[in-house]
Amino acid sequence: MAPNNCFKGGLRRDLLKTPKQLSLGFLEDEDEDLSLEQQTIGISVGQGAGASAFFDQKLLRTFFLELLSTQTAYSLSPKELDDSKGLEQLLKHSHTIQNYKCDLKKFFSFLVACKFPLEVQKLSYGDHALVYKMFLISSFAPKTVERNLSALKKFWDFLKQEGLVVENIFEAIKVRGARVIRETNALTKEQIKRIFCEIENNLNPQLKVFEKMLFSLFLGTGARKSEILSLRRADFIRKQGVHHLVLRGKRGKVREVPLLDAVRVTLEDYLAMMASKGRPIGEKDFLVQNQYNRSGRCCHETIERVIKKYLRLAEIDERITPHSLRASVITHLYQQGVDVVDISEYVGHASVETTKGYIKRAKRVEESPGLKISLFN
Repeated sequence: MAPNNCFKGGLRRDLLKTPKQLSLGFLEDEDEDLSLEQQTIGISVGQGAGASAFFDQKLLRTFFLELLSTQTAYSLSPKELDDSKGLEQLLKHSHTIQNYKCDLKKFFSFLVACKFPLEVQKLSYGDHALVYKMFLISSFAPKTVERNLSALKKFWDFLKQEGLVVENIFEAIKVRGARVIRETNALTKEQIKRIFCEIENNLNPQLKVFEKMLFSLFLGTGARKSEILSLRRADFIRKQGVHHLVLRGKRGKVREVPLLDAVRVTLEDYLAMMASKGRPIGEKDFLVQNQYNRSGRCCHETIERVIKKYLRLAEIDERITPHSLRASVITHLYQQGVDVVDISEYVGHASVETTKGYIKRAKRVEESPGLKISLFN
């Protein structure tokens, strides 16, 4: 089939589903009861002589491990990851890995829908990569398009490094067009008080301790979600008479954030609670543990579920995400008169301009002409 034929009549986004004959193995997590070694990591179509199977388990495992080793949130070397008993959990719950799985699955589903070859050696820039870019642009938001193409570029770099392809067919792909940026909402002090009031009303004492600690960590440090999830017990330290958290941010940046006594107390209560229920947290263990099962490290979905729960209970209608809690801290510090450079260093921004972007909204509200109307005085 000619490359553009798959657009005749329009290849609708809702048709881009994984066909039954396309087995993506570990990419789909089809059988979570299987260990990593038992799962078939690969892509194959059909059975018998006509079947196409060109990725073995070790290859994709290596690719995902390399991705994890570049994520400072995990603070593990490739060897440590390889030897870690929790490797399956890391691969299953890493937000980055889940995104890559989704992006790879989407691309190979596209190839099947268009009846293109699945062998990577037969794919080219003009006939396949460029056509896929056209499909993405016609179906998804710019940010999603960028993420998908970035994932495929990295994957093809890996294939080239392994000697499976001669060139990266996505290397020359450029994404043009303005990125649509949605502003991050921030909570007010009054809304934060309502959330903590609802936490105090929780009738489950253990969940109350955990959820109070979780909100306190976000609002007491301004940390990113990945930084919170990557914390280990050894990162809760005492220095010069003050307790700190050692946060590992983007591009390997490490910063020590001093804790307010209120935040320290919630952490100590949480550690005591975990010990009392027979799950003491060792120095090398992840600090934030899952409370809904004994799987270990808390995952992204749990944090988002807890936040949504208290937004509902506190009757807060705005779109609030874990990143909104970080934005709330930045906004509050700005309103308290803290210098923007100091705020930037505190939250681990590489550029002050990034911090300024967070406080623009608060500044616009403060300087709005509507707040200067004195007709009702």
